[in-house]
Amino acid sequence: DDDCWYSENLLEQVDRLLEKNASWGGLSVTTANDKYWSKNSGWINQFNVWKRVIEYTIFLRRDLVTKVGEFDETIGLGAGTQWWAGEIADYMLRVFNAGYCIYYEPALAVYHPGPIQIKPTTGFSTTKSYHYALGKGKVLRKSNAPLWFVAYQCGKPLVNLFLGSIQQRPEKKQMSWDVFRGIVKGWRGIT
Repeated sequence: DDDCWYSENLLEQVDRLLEKNASWGGLSVTTANDKYWSKNSGWINQFNVWKRVIEYTIFLRRDLVTKVGEFDETIGLGAGTQWWAGEIADYMLRVFNAGYCIYYEPALAVYHPGPIQIKPTTGFSTTKSYHYALGKGKVLRKSNAPLWFVAYQCGKPLVNLFLGSIQQRPEKKQMSWDVFRGIVKGWRGIT
């Protein structure tokens, strides 16, 4: 991302880790001051990729990128499609299918501005959530994710929908419904 920044020695630390661990295809780090990302280091796989990788925190070896190829340009905010997210998860799943292993190290971080604050009345936040979820659903289908995992991904927003109801938070209810709907429609290929 063009609005990210690195600490003074981040690239040296990444280089040292990759040099020390020749079997790693790459390294993912966390986003500084963001509670969403996993706190535990370890291997990235098809189930935890959603909590351990984002485009601006991944460092990949050249041979991996040459073998795996480019991003799917139909997925992501700049694609001009309804799938506003999921491009890095899709790419990483292709990385795993090509036989590479990627390590996640949350002790290292990239800095990125916090989320844009949008008033819920604008509708943008729920539109964004819906289209991001469409992308997630598309990637789940494209990668042949196990049905139990798709159900798990759909269940999380349903739990939040229930919590939003009992907490009397209509914005949480709406966003959770949009996420659920987006994942299901993206997975089914319905837009």
